[in-house]
Amino acid sequence: MPKNTINEIKKTVNSLEQVDQDKKVLLNEMLDELHKELGAVKPDQAKNIVKSAQKVVDPNDHEPDLLNSLNKSVSEFETEHPKLVDTVNRLCIMLSDIGI
Repeated sequence: MPKNTINEIKKTVNSLEQVDQDKKVLLNEMLDELHKELGAVKPDQAKNIVKSAQKVVDPNDHEPDLLNSLNKSVSEFETEHPKLVDTVNRLCIMLSDIGI
């Protein structure tokens, strides 16, 4: 996720009136952590996961075991970047809890 996307999320979170200041601070800290963790991801690894996902949803691609390939790529990613995966999960839960 590019830095400008993270900054846009921060702007959105900070502009929400229904979110108290403590949650805004926590969300901003999580987004900073996300940005830091994304720096450790190799671009090729991320591209492989995206390509696998695109193939799975492509109705014209009839390659066998596409879903297994995607599952393997995601599992490897989770193993190599557990803190990033945890940060994304926590961030998604918190954003969902406040209605985003």
